[in-house]
Amino acid sequence: MRTGLVFLALAFASIANANANDTYQVPQNTVALKLISGVPESVEWVDEACPGEECEPLMMVSVRFRLPGCNDKIGPVASSRDRLNGKFRVRVTAFAAVSAADKSGSCKSLPEVVVKVPAGYGFSGLEDINVEFEGSLD
Repeated sequence: MRTGLVFLALAFASIANANANDTYQVPQNTVALKLISGVPESVEWVDEACPGEECEPLMMVSVRFRLPGCNDKIGPVASSRDRLNGKFRVRVTAFAAVSAADKSGSCKSLPEVVVKVPAGYGFSGLEDINVEFEGSLD
């Protein structure tokens, strides 16, 4: 478990814009953290980006993740954003918290989770951005 936590710390340190104040509570019965990738689904505007002030709304990308096991939970998710060749780029690092309960049995379908990640300002849809998944082992 200690090796997994060290790996997790190194993974988050490599993400340029990750918020240092974010914390993640590892669920009980977690035996590992596994890197996962997802599928970007939609983009939406969030007006609360600067409450009480006038500013351009922040765009959020909804990403669907399929978890590797029936009893797994979504783990930490971090993202960074920049521009590459005139297009917005969002890099996402996501982990699944692998449950000890998944060692026995199987399920009919693996659970899916949708997570919203900040994508930036100044675009209107998924066609305007590249979403990349960092370090995925899938």
